[in-house]
Amino acid sequence: MKGKGVEPTDSVGKVKFKEYDITIMSLIMDSIRDHLIPYIAKLETSKEMNDSLTSLFTVNNIGQVMSLKNDLHDVRMKNHETVASYFLRISRLGDRLQVIDHVIYEKDIFTTTLNGLPRSWNAFVDDISRSKEVTSFEEL
Repeated sequence: MKGKGVEPTDSVGKVKFKEYDITIMSLIMDSIRDHLIPYIAKLETSKEMNDSLTSLFTVNNIGQVMSLKNDLHDVRMKNHETVASYFLRISRLGDRLQVIDHVIYEKDIFTTTLNGLPRSWNAFVDDISRSKEVTSFEEL
């Protein structure tokens, strides 16, 4: 916030400002998903944290949207990857698309998830696909 005329100039005001800024930084850390923490963990002010998160999710062009959509469409579970890790990768891509205000439908995430599972999961995929109850990505 330096250079904006917001930070106080007296020593008492500076201490109170720093305490307030630390509180805001804690709120930011507590309110974001774990995979975003490395992007802001070493920053020194709440403004720096906000700027970093904003730039991370700012859409610069249609190419960025297309790239994220392609990444989501092409995601596949890797050899020796845990299911939790695979789901986390899909969740992150979906989150990034939602943050940039791109509509992503639950059924698309669900279908992408099932399509990316290896052949050894075919019995599971068949059972889920035949189910009459609609399963959400979160339930999956």
